[in-house]
Amino acid sequence: MPSQIPGEGNYNFIDLFAGAGGLSEGFIQAGFNPIAHVEMNQFAAQTLVTRSAYYYLKQTNQLNTYYRYLRGEIKHDELYREEVQEGLREQAGAYCPYCGKQNHNEDAKFCMYCGMRFRV
Repeated sequence: MPSQIPGEGNYNFIDLFAGAGGLSEGFIQAGFNPIAHVEMNQFAAQTLVTRSAYYYLKQTNQLNTYYRYLRGEIKHDELYREEVQEGLREQAGAYCPYCGKQNHNEDAKFCMYCGMRFRV
């Protein structure tokens, strides 16, 4: 069975007009790595952030935090704390979704090659 943890598959994908991420979920379950999700609806984009946090917590054996969020014990900002943000930045900052070059920018807020700003 293919890996269901982003970053461990053999192929990459970019989800344009991603919505809440249903297509991305299928690709991840098939073993693909998400490079970027592009969505302009703020509510759908927030769902994508939550799913990214879920996969990060799963990968780092911290799913208990996600389950506490589902039970309403912690709020979204606690789920998406600095540690999770940093982990997602490291994963997302590996390659720029705009120019495709490897990004070694420490804070991963912009690509050091093409200058495009990232939003994680």
